[in-house]
Amino acid sequence: MRPETDSTAIWRDAVRAAKAFAVAPERLGGLRILGPAGGVRDAYLSLLRSLLGGRFSERRLPPSGTEETLLGGTDLAASLEAKRLVHRRGLLDQDVPILLVVPMAERVSEGVAGILARSLDEPGRAPLVYIALDEGRGLDEAMPAALADRLGLTVDLREIARLPCEDLPGVDVVDAARVQLPRVEVPEAAIQALCAGGVALGIGSLRAPLQAVTLARASAALDGRGLVADEDVAFAARLILAPHATMAPTPEAASPESETDADPDPDASPPDRRGEEAAAEAPPGQGVPDMHDIVIEAARASLPAGLLSKAGVSSRKGKRRQGKSGASRKSGRRGRPLASRPGAPAQGPFDLLATLKAAVPWQRLRAKGFGASRRIAFGRGDIHIRRYRERSESLTIFAVDASGSTAAQRLAEAKGAVELLLADCYVRRDQVALIAFRKAQADVILPPTRSLVRAKRLLAEMPSGGGTPLGLAIAAAADLADTATRNGLSPTIVFLTDGGANTTRDGTADRARAESEARLAARRAATLGSRILMIDVSRRDRPFAREISTLLDARYVKLPRSDAASLAMAVGLHTGQR
Repeated sequence: MRPETDSTAIWRDAVRAAKAFAVAPERLGGLRILGPAGGVRDAYLSLLRSLLGGRFSERRLPPSGTEETLLGGTDLAASLEAKRLVHRRGLLDQDVPILLVVPMAERVSEGVAGILARSLDEPGRAPLVYIALDEGRGLDEAMPAALADRLGLTVDLREIARLPCEDLPGVDVVDAARVQLPRVEVPEAAIQALCAGGVALGIGSLRAPLQAVTLARASAALDGRGLVADEDVAFAARLILAPHATMAPTPEAASPESETDADPDPDASPPDRRGEEAAAEAPPGQGVPDMHDIVIEAARASLPAGLLSKAGVSSRKGKRRQGKSGASRKSGRRGRPLASRPGAPAQGPFDLLATLKAAVPWQRLRAKGFGASRRIAFGRGDIHIRRYRERSESLTIFAVDASGSTAAQRLAEAKGAVELLLADCYVRRDQVALIAFRKAQADVILPPTRSLVRAKRLLAEMPSGGGTPLGLAIAAAADLADTATRNGLSPTIVFLTDGGANTTRDGTADRARAESEARLAARRAATLGSRILMIDVSRRDRPFAREISTLLDARYVKLPRSDAASLAMAVGLHTGQR
């Protein structure tokens, strides 16, 4: 959240972002507007149009737009009438500067997003900028990364319920800033601070720091200055770096110089403070505060909601799935429509329009073989079938350590978390299962279900006490996940344990052998490809827990004093449900 949640202050920030965007729209790539449809968003779009001053030809991508809508394709009606191939131009197949408005950007397919991103990267084409209208309400409704990475500015209008009564700027302000922009210089310290801030926020692309430098220059040009100041850098960090952040900055990321001042040498001579005293008397904007700290604090104040909860989550690079709660799969009968493909009618529903489009270009050649005829000649390769993408149900498998003296506390946390997650299953097609492991047992005490009444009854009867057969628990969770995958579900395994393994599969108290069994089971479970979350509830750090998490290719979370709410939040962030 921003330090100022007053709607007037947020609106002023958004208006300044609109002016800065109008100064250099091509260099910023585009603008992402967060918020539902309504009067506030319509007023902001009108402001953007007026500030751009008619320099772009506005186009609007239909919500059901496809790759053909953008790049063009066969005009079927005109081709049938003319008896020859007639090409229809797409929204991006133009020779004039284009402003493309993308409604419901959170629902744009990966294919469409890829074309939009590629068009921005295409050299030598006419100027092209996007305005993405993002109405997503959670982590599971996110714009494709390829498109979000190229849109520099992000404006959040969700906290503005009523439009403030203020005079809007005119296009003359933008025109003057565009003239001033080439003369604006950026200090080397500002560039380094923005790049370092991007690293601290987990931004893997160089586009965001480059766009942040452009926004800082545009902000200075709006005020008629020839040098970027601290407030311009903070403005760029708020509106570009923070929305692209994937992690919260750690305390060590505050200032690189803080590490050298942590342990001063007691025998060294006192440091010379004359430079600091001179800096304290220097005029504003000449390096009094550390530029790196300014970027970090400005970005921290504007981080997206829920990102701070992921600060303690570490993950391995690799095959991590993010986004929707359930995996997507292709279907021939229902779901979101995909591009049709050639095939036999027995393989799926027949697509008449796609078949006609495939046959039309060949009619002139086929007419020579079949003779003159008013009918359309079809070939076997022209037949197209429809395809759909449907999202499978999600299954969250809790494997809870029910051993030892702290079992009661862990079970209470798991019970509360399962009940909180089950409360959301009525609005999503999700299921929950629960495995309790202790002694030489790993029992599925709660089979996959979405029934809250049944879950509460079985949770109340959960047994506890005994050793920790971690290897047996991993094997049982993997078997249940494998069965769920075969039944069309998308499983996620959540281990809630202190990371110890002291009991073998046959119940023998042998720590070395139990750890060996756990490693073997972890390697096998990792081959299933399921999402796995390891929550360590031990009071002290256990290297073995991190080792098992690595072997599982799992995301590791340290929650020594977790409660039901924090556990449910950690699971929701990992599975994309919160």
